[in-house]
Amino acid sequence: MQLFGIPAGLAIPAKGPAVQTVKDPAKAEYLRTSELTIRRNKGGQVENAEYRRRQEGGGGVVSVTRQGSRFVISASDFAD
Repeated sequence: MQLFGIPAGLAIPAKGPAVQTVKDPAKAEYLRTSELTIRRNKGGQVENAEYRRRQEGGGGVVSVTRQGSRFVISASDFAD
């Protein structure tokens, strides 16, 4: 299932550095960028995950951010 167009093959690794970028291993040829950036707090918990895609003519960003016990999802598309 693809939520907000995030490729199903991109997953948040269970552990990693404070800031980690995972490239889409199955990126379509027409995309210049397809990647997921994860930010973790000092305890290793995910605070934010941001998917970026870029192609000729535009792209988009989907961000999932932890705010206390909630998660806030925002999505935006842009054109050149």
